Amino acid sequence: MNSKTKGNNFENRIKKYLESLGYTVDKARAALKFAGPGKYFSSPNDFWGVADLIAFRKDRAYTLIVQAHAGHDVGPRQRKLEALPWHPTAQRVQLWVKQPSFQSGIRSLWLDNGTWKEYIWRLKDGQEPVGGLL
Repeated sequence: MNSKTKGNNFENRIKKYLESLGYTVDKARAALKFAGPGKYFSSPNDFWGVADLIAFRKDRAYTLIVQAHAGHDVGPRQRKLEALPWHPTAQRVQLWVKQPSFQSGIRSLWLDNGTWKEYIWRLKDGQEPVGGLL
């Protein structure tokens, strides 16, 4: 399985999980580009160039912004998320990193007033993580 497929599968898993918690989730879709007669290619089309998923829930006063990452080096993604002017209470910005060391494991980095807080937990449909992450 290539890295693009792994990343897409991880995004779909996160989307399914958030929907199980009652969120309405929108996923960034790849854009089809025309390159010439009979030639097309797809390119990433993240929200604001950094987010893979946006989630809303009626009983929450914020929008959840999620960047999913199935690789190892999160530094470049953190810097891209830090570069945008997020509202501290209206948006929760999180970077979810797949943890291959244990099944359904997530390392969640939450951008809180310019500082990254780290949580490690397991995705279980319908069960929210402890600590009010979502």
